[in-house]
Parts: sequence; C-alpha cells; structure tokens
Amino acid sequence: MDMPFPKSESSGPETCYQMCADGNGTLDLKEFSRLVKMYVILASNMGSSGRPLEPAEEQLLKRKQLETEKRRKAIEALDLKLKDLGLTRKLVNDHIRKSFNAWDKDGDGTISKEELGPLLVALMKSTAPDLPKPSPAELKVMVDNEMKELDQDGDGVLERAEFAVLVKRYLIHLNSSKKADASNGKKEIETRRKVS
Repeated sequence: MDMPFPKSESSGPETCYQMCADGNGTLDLKEFSRLVKMYVILASNMGSSGRPLEPAEEQLLKRKQLETEKRRKAIEALDLKLKDLGLTRKLVNDHIRKSFNAWDKDGDGTISKEELGPLLVALMKSTAPDLPKPSPAELKVMVDNEMKELDQDGDGVLERAEFAVLVKRYLIHLNSSKKADASNGKKEIETRRKVS
C-alpha cells in the first residue's frame, strides 16, 4: 500500500519528496521504511529538548547504549547456561519470584541496599560456608558493588528484573557445583570398581 503525501512543500517535509524514488507522488513501503530510518537517526542525534546533542551528551548516550547491550548479552548468556544445566524457564522464574518475595521484607516491590546485605550473607553461607561472615565495612562494599552492577536504572533499588540476574547467577553456581559433584562421584565409583 502506497502512502500519499501532499505535493506542496509547505505542508510536508522536503525529505518525503526526496524519498519518492519513482516520482509518482506516493511513498511505497520501501521508500517509507527509508524515511523512517532517516527519522530515527535524526531523532537519536537530538536531545529531549529537540536540539542536537552536545558531543559529551552524545558520548554519554552511546556509553549507555553500549552498557545496555552488554547487559542484554550477559543476561542471554545466563539464560543459555541455565538451559544447558537443564533448568526450565518456568523453574527459574518461580525461583526468582519466590526469592524476590522472601527478601522484599517491606513489600514495596524492590530490594533495597538494607535488604540486599542479609541476602548476600545468606548466599555466601550457602555457597562458601567456610568463609567468615563479612564485617559491616566489607558487607557495605559488597552491597555497593552488587548494586552498582545490578541496578540498571540507577534508582538505588533492585526491581524484580534486576534482582533476577543475581538469582540466575546463584542458580548457575549451585547447579554447576551439583553437576561437578555428581561427575566426581561417578568417577570415584568407577575408580573403586577398577580397584576391586
């Protein structure tokens, strides 16, 4: 379906006329797609005020876009590892939901720094029981580091999606350890059979 546009330059952007490659006065889907792509490029170079971005603003925007892409790829890698370990999406999501609800002590729908501290101590106990409990100063550093890494929107709390990354890492660690233990147990049984 072609999209007609006005013939008078005062009522339509000049770009439309330039994008009409065949000169028939309408934009076909291909021409319209090119116009939209040009608009997106133009809009991405403009600030929220409608003015072009300053070089520092443009660098900050590009850095944020790269960080977002890096986080997206990291989450995809976690999901792939969970799948490789045989953990279904439903099982993982149930674990995330239950864990989030258990650690969201005040029920506000977020995990605050105050709620994250005891959670990290509990995770340490379950994954490395021989490690001593961290001092308050060490725990503060741990919480700050986790919050910096997980808090994508920078609001100082973890929403469920941000918290999910922590749970996924824990599930991978836990299930990788179980898999390794099971593998070592099988090797030990095979060794005993060979010896006897």
